[in-house]
Amino acid sequence: MIRDKLLINREGFVWGIEVLLPGRFIIHVEFLNLKTSSSNEHERTLFQMQNRNYLSSCTSTMHIQFRNFSMDWAASCITLSAKIRDKVPIASFVIRIIDSAKDRKVLAKLDIQIIETKSYLLETQGTDVCSIWPTKIMNQKPNSAVLESVGRMLTEKIHTDITINASDGSIGAHRAVLAARSPVFHSMFKHNLKENHDSNINISDMSIESCQAFINYLYGIIEDEEFFKHRLELLHAANKYDICGLRDVCSESLAEDIDSSNVLERLQDSYMYQLPKLKLHCMQYLVKFGRIFDIKDDFNAFLQTVDKDLVIQLLGEALSMNDSAYRVETICRLAQWRIDNLASCTYCKSDPFTIAIWNWHLCVERNRVSCVKLFPEATNNLPLSSFVIRLLSSVKDRKALAQLEVRDKLLSSREGFVWGIEVPLPGRFIIHVEFLDLKTSSSNGEDICSIWPNRIMQQRSNSAALESLSRMLMEGMHTDITINASDGSIGAHRAVLAARSPVFRSMFSHDLKENDDSTINISDMSTESCQAFINYLYGIIEHQEFLMHRLELVRAADKYDICDLRDVCHESLVEDIDSSNVLERLQNAYLYGLPKLKISCMQYLVKFGKIFDIRDDFIVFLQTADRDLITQIFYEVLSVWNGF
Repeated sequence: MIRDKLLINREGFVWGIEVLLPGRFIIHVEFLNLKTSSSNEHERTLFQMQNRNYLSSCTSTMHIQFRNFSMDWAASCITLSAKIRDKVPIASFVIRIIDSAKDRKVLAKLDIQIIETKSYLLETQGTDVCSIWPTKIMNQKPNSAVLESVGRMLTEKIHTDITINASDGSIGAHRAVLAARSPVFHSMFKHNLKENHDSNINISDMSIESCQAFINYLYGIIEDEEFFKHRLELLHAANKYDICGLRDVCSESLAEDIDSSNVLERLQDSYMYQLPKLKLHCMQYLVKFGRIFDIKDDFNAFLQTVDKDLVIQLLGEALSMNDSAYRVETICRLAQWRIDNLASCTYCKSDPFTIAIWNWHLCVERNRVSCVKLFPEATNNLPLSSFVIRLLSSVKDRKALAQLEVRDKLLSSREGFVWGIEVPLPGRFIIHVEFLDLKTSSSNGEDICSIWPNRIMQQRSNSAALESLSRMLMEGMHTDITINASDGSIGAHRAVLAARSPVFRSMFSHDLKENDDSTINISDMSTESCQAFINYLYGIIEHQEFLMHRLELVRAADKYDICDLRDVCHESLVEDIDSSNVLERLQNAYLYGLPKLKISCMQYLVKFGKIFDIRDDFIVFLQTADRDLITQIFYEVLSVWNGF
């Protein structure tokens, strides 16, 4: 047995074979574990290669490839190496040479333990080296299903128990969701308040449209366009109901697209709601980037009504303007470079500055024809850029000396944008770039799409909604149904169960005993496995908990018709088949109609010869197995021997 062997092209594993090899044999490798510091996914690999015409000549070498591994063998040795330059695997495996006759006698087997972890793997790829098995498919899939179910609770009004009255309409919602998302709502429902008795919440300072956007955010289903349309109303609601996540995401989003038409309103809101990042961006936009001159009349009117403390902060921002000669100031989608003395040189290059996901540079060259160059530090994932570039006087009125608008220009570090300037350059000036849009290829490499607006809202809304579901369950917020397992009970919410399972939804929609008694009996599951099942439905199951209860979960998925749980259990059970569990998994695969698991189990037993390792257990299994399953195993045996 080989343990923790680092395999790369130059340093593969070499096994010198001392037995005489027959003309036909099988090289059999079972990977026990593969470790790496990266996170890319692999499938557990158990493979074999059959050589019909092995040549014993010492000069004869064969080379076989499969995925990212390669195997070579000469007359007396076998080499196994990974054809990967980075993300190098540390491999644990058993390698055997097996006679291809029907009893599959083991001719040679390596049973040596070697621990060889190379320090440079840790230095180049991170400090944590961890197993890639089992892959965390469980964590990747249910979140989307949970979020979809939470959305259905709202849109299909599944067991709503509270009404929100806006200025021009009403919306049904769930106490538990609102209480989990907002401490104000939580307190409102917890104490003897009018809203709790009447099952009504009045939000008369919001229209039905903006109120729907607010509720959609709380449930994690708000769309980008809806969010951007109602950002200011959402910010007001976030402050009123103490929802920090919504407040933060509104602040960051409002800071992204400041312009002359909205900067004064946003500066006022940032001061009112204490949003320091937004306030700083607005002040820099006005003062440092000189936009105060574009809206001089509006700014004068603004100063007459604004709080005196904010005026003092603006003055302080104006007095703090002392920049490095090579530093480019950035804010939102703007960049500007102040050049105070170009007379003493003919070429000047800025420090790098960041706009969106790229670092950029500006260069100025002064010759017979002066020019300005703009380029990103990028050789791939290139930005398709639209921008306005201006040459401004650095005196107080910031007069535009020249400007040019560029649309959809593909820029790279080798092919930047060069602007030939026909006007004479003064000794002191400002290069000002306003990025209108930046596009890049989507993740599938086909669609070109804008990187703005970014999706911070959707990401945080989703994570906050999942976190709130967790609190609803763990803190027992407004539970209205009890699940009785074989040895205990768990509180839950009708709306969540009904949205996650059509069986539960039908149970609560009709005049059944479970609906009348507010109890569900699941006597074929222990409290521990039932808790794992409920945790999955709420999207909070831990990985180890999932692995421990996979078989009970696949039964529950079949019983309550939860397709995403069935699929994720199916994929996970395929990953770690071994001699101790293959027969149980084969039976479950047949019972619950899991084709991939069934095929994998039969191939493990027949094609990879593990049936000989568990011969007695397999014979007992055949006495009780369904006749149709036995027939399928028989045909698998025939297909293997016909193909050999």
